[in-house]
Amino acid sequence: LLAISCDPMYSLKAYAEKEGYKFSLLADFWPHGEVAKNVLITSGKFGVALKNDSQHTWYPAYTLPKERFKSSVGAGDSFVAGFTMSLDVDPEALGRAVRFGMACAAAQCETFEPGNLIKSRALEIFESGKV
Repeated sequence: LLAISCDPMYSLKAYAEKEGYKFSLLADFWPHGEVAKNVLITSGKFGVALKNDSQHTWYPAYTLPKERFKSSVGAGDSFVAGFTMSLDVDPEALGRAVRFGMACAAAQCETFEPGNLIKSRALEIFESGKV
């Protein structure tokens, strides 16, 4: 989980001290918008929204046959892992990274064991392009 505040760093420092946080808090206060260039909003079975300066795109979720669906536990983590890995390979291909993250989430939904998705199945879903 990553939360970005638009509070000034001095407010965040006081808040962190009050709460006893030992980690840094991220502020996108000044210069405005320099941290959060791309915003992803995941919405489970409905899909993912990507918003930045140049695009606002909705990606519908991959549809799994009812008999293949087991559990959504771990799907969000699988999305983040797939998205991050794909973005590491090609930082300019945001749409591809979103779709690969979604394919990993869908593959995770086909198992009862969080973190135990089948890589070949994630690739199969991704390459099918079917949503």
